Amino acid sequence: MKKTTKRALFLSFASMFLCFTMLLGTTYAWFTDSVESGVNQIVAGNLDVELYNDKTTTAGTEVDDQTKLFELPNNGVWEPGAMVYENFTVANKGDLALK
Repeated sequence: MKKTTKRALFLSFASMFLCFTMLLGTTYAWFTDSVESGVNQIVAGNLDVELYNDKTTTAGTEVDDQTKLFELPNNGVWEPGAMVYENFTVANKGDLALK
């Protein structure tokens, strides 16, 4: 074979090897769950935050879409000077940090 044919064949194999290597690196990046770059850290995980109402008779009742909040006692009327407050506790039930 000629010298140019050997060189072209070698460059073809080298480029195929580089493409295969980049494909493996990309595939590895798909399944990695954390990345660090300088001072930043990106982590995959679950963020699960629960809100508890501490004002009710049973302390620590979880707040959902049916929970009635900010109601005046004894079915009172909203008028000037009326004040209602709620105490909440936020709980992190996931595996990511919540700040």
